[in-house]
Amino acid sequence: MHYRGYDILDLAPNCEFEEVAYLLVHGKLPNKAELTVYKKKLKALRGLPSSVKAVLEALLKPTRTRWT
Repeated sequence: MHYRGYDILDLAPNCEFEEVAYLLVHGKLPNKAELTVYKKKLKALRGLPSSVKAVLEALLKPTRTRWT
């Protein structure tokens, strides 16, 4: 299997996830500067909406059961 002309067997052991993602989006592997900017962009997009975060945090709070 190939991604944008690169064999995935070459990409998998030699590239980071973000490099392959960049390749798929932009059609070429990033240079060091492009990769740094792309990683920062992806990191900025990772946040959860506050409403989703609140629900997840509520699910993690310890609850008391009738049997304790």
